[in-house]
Amino acid sequence: MRAARKLGPFALLALLVCACDTTQPLELDDQTFLVTMRGAGGEVPIFDVFDMFEDTPRCEGDSATRCTMDGDCAGTAPCLAADGVADDNDGDGEGDVYLWCKTRTQAPTTANVTSVPYGFTIEVTILRAGTTEREAVTSVAAMKDVFENVTEYDQTVLTIPGTPPAEAPITRGASTYYFINGRRLTAANIAVASATNNPLSDAAPAMYGIGAGRCSLVYYGPAVIDRAGIDQYPLMFVLGKGDTVTVKVIRAAEPFPNGVPIQNPNSIAVLATTTLDGRPVEVSGTFATDPASSSTPGFAYTFTSF
Repeated sequence: MRAARKLGPFALLALLVCACDTTQPLELDDQTFLVTMRGAGGEVPIFDVFDMFEDTPRCEGDSATRCTMDGDCAGTAPCLAADGVADDNDGDGEGDVYLWCKTRTQAPTTANVTSVPYGFTIEVTILRAGTTEREAVTSVAAMKDVFENVTEYDQTVLTIPGTPPAEAPITRGASTYYFINGRRLTAANIAVASATNNPLSDAAPAMYGIGAGRCSLVYYGPAVIDRAGIDQYPLMFVLGKGDTVTVKVIRAAEPFPNGVPIQNPNSIAVLATTTLDGRPVEVSGTFATDPASSSTPGFAYTFTSF
């Protein structure tokens, strides 16, 4: 466990939306409050990304056996030609599709994305109407260990003119792999970050490593630990009329996870988006004691339901 420290201001993203429908009262009894964190900014590499799948001739009635001629198959079974459909090697009834990433060599090679994964600590408490004791929403792990929490990943496809150059099929041993659906994603994209292996990079990691086929080194999904010690993201809970929620947050000392190559982590601002029953809400924020370290200031805000 590594202590967190403040690298920059905690930025708050919040809007106030007025519901003016006279047939629906503004005062509600129970309302769902949602807190979402994201790291904004941070320059990361751009990849030319393809869907990768194996499409290799197989023996009829024996899809596990690759072949080049009928004689490779037992009995009189013919060797069926590749059919343009992803082979089902794991036997789950669906074709196996992987992600294939190539480092982009033409400009632009990097992008400032709107959401990059970044570690943070968070403490959320509720003062219920008519009570004097605060109720914890987040667990001790969420307050103390920055590696238990991470802001959202980028989920966009980059609108760069043109398409990635076609990727020629690769044959290794008896297997042939094809590449389709070329597009451009950043290293902080959730699909790229979660693609930590494929059959070619597993077989020849030196040849098909990061940026030469393989996408990411390590993946940690976005998570916030709730009071039951369970990952829950975005962090969601119910507020009654007059309840007051307090959120204290601080970002980690280092980028997270280390498998995403953020090139200028000091420029990242951690943002909080808050909604009440799906409506953006306005919150008031002040600097307060950081839940991870009593000596480090963090950003806090409060909201009272109406």
